[in-house]
Amino acid sequence: MQVVEGMTMEQRRKLLFFSTSVTHLPAEGFSGLSSKFHIHRAYTDLSWLPTAHTCFYQLVLPPYPCFEVMHARLHAITEGHIAEGFGFA
Repeated sequence: MQVVEGMTMEQRRKLLFFSTSVTHLPAEGFSGLSSKFHIHRAYTDLSWLPTAHTCFYQLVLPPYPCFEVMHARLHAITEGHIAEGFGFA
């Protein structure tokens, strides 16, 4: 995914945590997770930010109309405290 490839390592870490509640991938990468990682389509308004089901390692994305919108939404969840969960991290 082009958006993720353009992220810094810190942004990738935050996206991983947002999606899975895992702070670092195991040495085996995604195959080493206890469950398979999934990206699902959300049937929500296109203005919504991505959501996640961390227990199931699912990132849920609305069908954004273009790369720029997806880029902005994914970067929004890696900024500030949004990717840090319920404010306890």
